Formats: sequence, structure tokens, C-alpha cells
Amino acid sequence: MVPRSKARRPIILAIVAVLTLIGSAGLGLRSSRTSFTPPVEVRPGLWSSKIGGGVFVFAAQSGDKAVFFDTGMDGDAHGLAALLGAVKRTQTGVSDVFITHGHPDHTAGIAQFTNARVYAGAGDVDLVTRKASPETFLPRVFSWVWAAPAGRVSNPLTAAETITLPDQKTVRAFPVPGHTPGSFAYLFDDILIVGDIMVLEAGHLLPTPSLFNPHPDQNLASIRALATALTGLNIDRVCTSHGGCTAPGQGRALFDAFVSGL
Repeated sequence: MVPRSKARRPIILAIVAVLTLIGSAGLGLRSSRTSFTPPVEVRPGLWSSKIGGGVFVFAAQSGDKAVFFDTGMDGDAHGLAALLGAVKRTQTGVSDVFITHGHPDHTAGIAQFTNARVYAGAGDVDLVTRKASPETFLPRVFSWVWAAPAGRVSNPLTAAETITLPDQKTVRAFPVPGHTPGSFAYLFDDILIVGDIMVLEAGHLLPTPSLFNPHPDQNLASIRALATALTGLNIDRVCTSHGGCTAPGQGRALFDAFVSGL
């Protein structure tokens, strides 16, 4: 008979290996959060950067101010500073921040913009302020690994709404619950910014992977409702948080193709 201590040794070694792997991955994720890609001009006055190696954040000029769509996972705001440089504004010159949903990789930089109005779905306020944790396992782990600071929401959104910016342009906000309870999509000019309710891969819009999507049926129903709300409106590009933006002029066709396949 094999001694019990020897029989347990492979199990203990396997557990140690898994914990070591998780710890190494966690350290890698934590160190990667300050990385960012050089800002790219999506269209005149609107720039994007992929912050932390994963999430596209968007910044736009609005008169003598700037507006942001999401703030990434870096609480120290290295990528946000690069975007501010691209739009030629400062942190105190940011008038409005629009949050697509409350996961920490989209909200960690909110604290940098102390003068801004911060819009997010009312259902995600507790996520943004860190009073609640993400529903799915991986976002919950990422929240712990990144140790993202708590954000704030000054203007909770409960329904479709049109917000007027300092230069009198507007942002149209649309509720799209499912990925999170308070997910919102935003139409700015003719750019549709959708957060994590869909992804862009190989030039096509696709459903969000189930590992990150706790309520896929509700998410798809919200996308169909969004399509109805957008009837008759021009969509030049669809910009996702994971995958970036569709090619110029292809947003409406790719969005309609995606919705028709749901």
C-alpha cells in the first residue's frame, strides 16, 4: 500500500502549480494595466487608445472641453494622459465621462476627472463605486487583481436620454442591460460606442463570449431593442471595447448584419 503522505503528494504539487500559475498571471495582469497603445484618430476630434492591453477608451473634443467614453483599468491614468494630449485638453478640462458599464477595466480612471459629470447606468452604480462585485467569475478575479479604485457616478441613467455637450453636440444614451444590469450604449455624432455588449473580430460584430456575459439572452434582447431605437439614424462606425471600431462607413451595415443573425 502506498503511504497516504506519498499518495497526496501529486495532488499537493498540482495545487501548488495551479496557485503559482494564477499568482503569476495576476502579477502579469496587474503590471500590464499601465500599458496603452498610442492614440489613434477615429475621426476628426475623436481619438481612441487601448488601455491595459485590453479595453478601448475614447476621448473627444467638445468646444474647449473634452469628453471621455470609459476610462480604462489604469487608476494612475497613463493612457488617459496620452488621450488628453491627443485632444489637447487637461484633466480639469474634461466636462463629461460616459461609462458603458461598471466593470473595473472601464472605470478605474474616473477619479482623475474631478470636475466632470459622470454618467453610468443606475443599475451599475454599486459596481462603479465598488459596493458590489461583477457577477461572472473572471471579471470578479480581474477586479481583485487590478485593485481598481472606486469611482463615482454623478448622473445615473435610468432610461434613454440625450445629453447636450459644451459645444452643443449631443450624446444619445441607450440602456442595454444584460452584460451588466446598467450597461449603456452611446451614439456620439454617428459613432456608436457599445462597450462589452458585443465584440469586433476579423471585421465582424459578434456576441460577447459567455464567460463574460452572465445574462446572454437579456443582452441579445437589449441589442434588438437598441436596433429599433436606432432606426433611421446614421451609424458610420460601431466602436466596441474589445476589438475597436469598424471600418469607416461600414458601421450601419455590420450592425444590421449582426442583429439579423441574432
